[in-house]
Amino acid sequence: SVRNSFPVPAEASLWLDATQVQIQLAAHEGILAALESGDAEAAEHIMIDHVRRAGAYRRHT
Repeated sequence: SVRNSFPVPAEASLWLDATQVQIQLAAHEGILAALESGDAEAAEHIMIDHVRRAGAYRRHT
């Protein structure tokens, strides 16, 4: 799995930062909403942005 290939140190977990929790949950909600409405392109763009933001956060922690 991806998680096992790229383990995240506990101190870099997004879930320890309340602001990040809200940002990441909003991204997940946006992805689901786009998929539910049949807008694969929007879901793809939101997912790419989500992964990039999460990666940037982890690089700075």
